[in-house]
Amino acid sequence: MKFGSRQEAGNFRRVFNFKETKARSRVFVMIYSLMNSVNSYLTAGVFYSGFLAHTGMDASQVGLVAAIPFLANLFCIFSPDLLGRFRKRKAVLIGARFMYHTLNILTVTLLPYVVKDVSVRTVSFCAIVFAAGVINALSLPGITELHISNIPGELRSDYFAYVQTIGAGVAGAAILLLAFLQDRLAEANPEIFTWIRIIAYALALLDVVFMALPSEPEYRRTEKVKLSNTFRVPLKNRKYMWTMLFVFLWTFTQTFAVTNIIDNYLTVTSHVPYIFICAINASYTLFLIFLQRPWKKLIRRTSWFRTFAIAAILHSPTTLLYAFTNSANYIPLMLTVRLTQHVIGVGANITAANLAFVNMPEENRTEYMSFYYIAVNLSSFIGMSLGTLWIRLIGANYFTLFGVNITGPQQLLLFQGLLQFLVPLFILLSIKKLE
Repeated sequence: MKFGSRQEAGNFRRVFNFKETKARSRVFVMIYSLMNSVNSYLTAGVFYSGFLAHTGMDASQVGLVAAIPFLANLFCIFSPDLLGRFRKRKAVLIGARFMYHTLNILTVTLLPYVVKDVSVRTVSFCAIVFAAGVINALSLPGITELHISNIPGELRSDYFAYVQTIGAGVAGAAILLLAFLQDRLAEANPEIFTWIRIIAYALALLDVVFMALPSEPEYRRTEKVKLSNTFRVPLKNRKYMWTMLFVFLWTFTQTFAVTNIIDNYLTVTSHVPYIFICAINASYTLFLIFLQRPWKKLIRRTSWFRTFAIAAILHSPTTLLYAFTNSANYIPLMLTVRLTQHVIGVGANITAANLAFVNMPEENRTEYMSFYYIAVNLSSFIGMSLGTLWIRLIGANYFTLFGVNITGPQQLLLFQGLLQFLVPLFILLSIKKLE
């Protein structure tokens, strides 16, 4: 993509403008996505791992707390029945979103100041995060349906590419600044983690505002609202169910190597500076700008599934190499691995963002989205739980491979790399069932 060219500028205005109702709504959805992008780094990434470790949790406790939201999100099964009772849902979604952020960010941030015992604090963390996750699970399918109705299929590849590029740029700049401050101030002022989360809560309030601004559609239904329809309606769609099978397998693959455990290993065990991790993450924006165009061409020439499978298979060897990271080699190895993953990740992320919608019909989308979220969250919870259990069982044990000591977190990456080859290979072998 060549930003600044007349053709690209015209295409951008076609996707985002204030003249057409849906295009204006896409502007609001994009801003909402930007707020989410920044907050995902601040409240669920390396800073979250640092915050939890700062409260006295070990790696397995960090993994447990990180897995709880995915268990709570299984309550999305009740979302169609709940939201289907409202002809207009914005007020309900606004209230739910506000409650979710207040519990998940503000309450969790203040908890360590109230509860001093680490064991009691861990249980309290789990309870609050679970309650917030249930609220999010009940409302998120409705938010997605509200937003996706303003993004027609022919615009989605461009929409997701633009949003990911701008989001990565905005989030990258913010995260780099905060990572610099964290590395500089953490020892002298441990409260930096608290202030980072307070900033996240302020952004979350903006998230609520822009979430509510897009135009609300007429919700098309061919089925009466029933809890059983969350399963019955999608199960009748063979292509959609094959899609969900691969979404389940891929999500399990990506969550087995629990991100928060890997971040904890990098920052605590391998002493990788926050600024180094965040600088590499922020550089993804440049790869998006220059590489999304060839990836989008590949999508048009092949298909969403074939492009995703190719990108996923290419990811496998980089993850296997990533497992050998330690305090002595992290600079050359992480630069090689993570920058290569950026090249591949452009294609993988653009395609993954749309997989849920490829074989999803226009009718009964609340049921389809709820089923999708059940599949994603169940596979995430299983993946993270098994990964966390492995860390708990393996303890301090390790084995040596090619002269490098491979500890528990690194073993998770080795297994993940193997799955990153097998799952997309299965997709390619089953491609006729998907297209």
